[in-house]
Amino acid sequence: MRDAYGSGPLLEAIFQREPPQTLNAAVLAHIRARHAVDAANAENLIAAREPSPNEQYRLPPETLGYMLRGVFDGWRRAMDFNELAILTVGDRRLTPQARELLIASLERNVPA
Repeated sequence: MRDAYGSGPLLEAIFQREPPQTLNAAVLAHIRARHAVDAANAENLIAAREPSPNEQYRLPPETLGYMLRGVFDGWRRAMDFNELAILTVGDRRLTPQARELLIASLERNVPA
């Protein structure tokens, strides 16, 4: 996850302010792994949408829909995990308003 200006990893900056802990390292490793998987899924979707000179190699719309759902579900899960990570590791530095926003976002995203 990058900051609003794309200048660097925002979560790593947040986590580096805390004393080194095994939890912080594990959470960052998990976030990096999720981002790599999400990027690979997005690249697969892009490749599937590229025009094919042979119609028989085109994916059916149902398959593309399934791939899109997978990409978006992965992104939603990644955002939820990032919000949980910020709440857990950065809790002492969060303002009450920031904490409320993160909690409200997590509550909205609970699967039915």
